[in-house]
Amino acid sequence: MKTFLQLVNSVLVEMREEEVTTINSTVYSRLIGTLVNKAKEQVEDAHNWSCLLTDLTFSTIVGTETYALTGSDNRINIENVIDTTNKSYLNETTRQFIQSEYMLGDVASSTPTKWANTGTDATGKAKITLYPKPAAITAMNVHCFLRTPDLVAETDTTLIPHAPIRDLAIAFAVRERGEVGGTAVPEYLLLAQRALSDAIAYDAARNETDQVWYEV
Repeated sequence: MKTFLQLVNSVLVEMREEEVTTINSTVYSRLIGTLVNKAKEQVEDAHNWSCLLTDLTFSTIVGTETYALTGSDNRINIENVIDTTNKSYLNETTRQFIQSEYMLGDVASSTPTKWANTGTDATGKAKITLYPKPAAITAMNVHCFLRTPDLVAETDTTLIPHAPIRDLAIAFAVRERGEVGGTAVPEYLLLAQRALSDAIAYDAARNETDQVWYEV
C-alpha cells in the first residue's frame, strides 16, 4: 500500500525528476499529484474491486419511498439491498417501473420488495426508491462498491492496487511532456494497461465464486 507522496515520487523518478518531501514543493509535483488522482479514478472505475465493498445503512420512514444514501457521493455501484429487519433481499427494478407505479398508480403502503436507482439528491448523494412505500420502520442495508475520494493528504493511501495507478499516472505525465528516455506514450499506456489487466485478474481470482451465477 503506497501513500499519495510515495506514488507522486514514483512518477517523478520515472520522469527523471528529483523526489520531493511535500507534494506542493513545486508546480510540477502538484501536476503529478493531479495526474495520480486522475489515474486512481480511472483504475477504480475499470473494475468492481473487492476492496471497495462496503455497507451503507438507513432506516425507512413510514410513507416515504425515496432515500439518499449518506456517504455515497454518487460514487457507488450497488450490489444488493437487504431488509435486515425482515431478513429479506429486495429485488432490483427499473426507474420506469417506479415512475409508472408512483405517478400512474395508487400505491398502498406495505413492506418494500423492490428498489431502483433514482439519481442523486441536491447534495450529490445517490438515491434509491423503494416499492411499495414502507408501512413500518425497517432497517435497510445497501451492499455496494464505493469509490474513494481524491487523495489529498500526503499520507493518504489507496485501497486498490497501486501499480496500475502509478503506471497510468506515468503515461499521463509522459503524454504531457512528449516522451521520456526515448520511450513514447503508447508504450507507457501499454504498460499501464497490462498492470491494470493483471491487477483485475488477480482480484477476480481471489473472488472467483462471485463470478458464478446461481438461480435462487
